[in-house]
Amino acid sequence: MILYFSATGNSRQLAEEAASRLGTEARDMAHLPPGPVDAGAGTLGIVCPVYFYNVPPIVAEVISRIRLRPDQQVWAAMTYGTVPGAAARRMRSLLEATGGSVRFVMAYRMPENYLPLFRAPEEEECIRMQSEVEAHVSEIADELKIQDVLVPRAGAFSRLLSFFGLPVYDLIRRTGRFSVSGSCIGCGLCEEICPAHVIRLSDGIPVWVEKRCWHCMGCLNRCPAEAIDYGKRTKGRRRYVNPVLRRV
Repeated sequence: MILYFSATGNSRQLAEEAASRLGTEARDMAHLPPGPVDAGAGTLGIVCPVYFYNVPPIVAEVISRIRLRPDQQVWAAMTYGTVPGAAARRMRSLLEATGGSVRFVMAYRMPENYLPLFRAPEEEECIRMQSEVEAHVSEIADELKIQDVLVPRAGAFSRLLSFFGLPVYDLIRRTGRFSVSGSCIGCGLCEEICPAHVIRLSDGIPVWVEKRCWHCMGCLNRCPAEAIDYGKRTKGRRRYVNPVLRRV
């Protein structure tokens, strides 16, 4: 089994292609019920993005509910837009807490989607990176055939990014700067896909009902009318959605 978390589709593409190659199923961890997670009896894979050089909160929470046998193998693959920092080291420590046998944590660059700080790549560059997923999956499949353990390495700068990235992330992931323009069509997609469940439609307009969210930027990037912004920096910026997700 592969459990994945994905807001704009990068990690979902990787998870689904890996599941197809490995002959297993890919399940969205955002839709898992509360309580202990049944990871099945075989090898478990975790696929998710890097958030501020760390593991997303939802992913860390789900992993904390997984308990594996000592002989049960577990691996992870993380997608990132700029640099991963030492996220792989953090992921490995979380996987070790499941009690399973940790094989490896890979990190693969995919198109950037965090528009408050970065610009999404041009379409040609996005297509190029998306086309490399097949090679990433091949690397994962080949590594699983080798009875070896890969321990992620991270230099001092990467460790500093992850160390300071987490408190910065906790500080800035507020919802107060989200805004909705008059082009909103009231489709409700943002409410439907919000993994933190903090968006509600009021008179056909999305409202953020909690002070903080996970800042996955799914609402902003996947809005079919491009009506959602975060502060001023996202205005006019090109949105990014992986082709595995359909726009409404």
